[in-house]
Amino acid sequence: MLKIARLSTGKSLALSLLAAVGLTFTANLLLQSFSTTTWARPKLQRQTDRLQGLGNLRKTALNLANRDRRKLGLSALTADPLLHKVAQLYAEDMLRRNYFSHYNPEGKTVVDRYAALGGQGTPGENLAILQHPPAAFVPPNASLLAFFEQGWMGSPTHRPNLVNPKATRFGFGIAGNSDRIYAVQTFGI
Repeated sequence: MLKIARLSTGKSLALSLLAAVGLTFTANLLLQSFSTTTWARPKLQRQTDRLQGLGNLRKTALNLANRDRRKLGLSALTADPLLHKVAQLYAEDMLRRNYFSHYNPEGKTVVDRYAALGGQGTPGENLAILQHPPAAFVPPNASLLAFFEQGWMGSPTHRPNLVNPKATRFGFGIAGNSDRIYAVQTFGI
């Protein structure tokens, strides 16, 4: 099951994408609790530098977003190291503390998390969680990112972040284990 969520300008909405007969979206605010095993590791570790190929995954995520923007005649996004950091730390935090929301347990949003790291402005955010990922997606790869991108682009509440003509910068983070994978997109204007 894939759940996706979008946050733009301080508003929170989580959506659930259920893979049954087809893909359908249902409005949902979800907080879930899961086991905490990691990909081939006995204990949870920070994924920022240890996730094999994170740099390549970020390039793939950016290329997918820009491909969709080009189709609409929009300018390309550029990778932003601070937005990458905000996205990565948040994906790791949701995995470590077992929640899925635009608000962390302390009530902080992407705007708060961005400002805490020195950022200015109001970034947008898309979230996704894939529960019980198929073996083909573990560890994360280009096929998984294409799956997430398709879900975000197909969602009337997530697509606006991806195709916002004012957005110029992009960040991506991903963290997971054999039970669930979190992905975070961040957008800067």
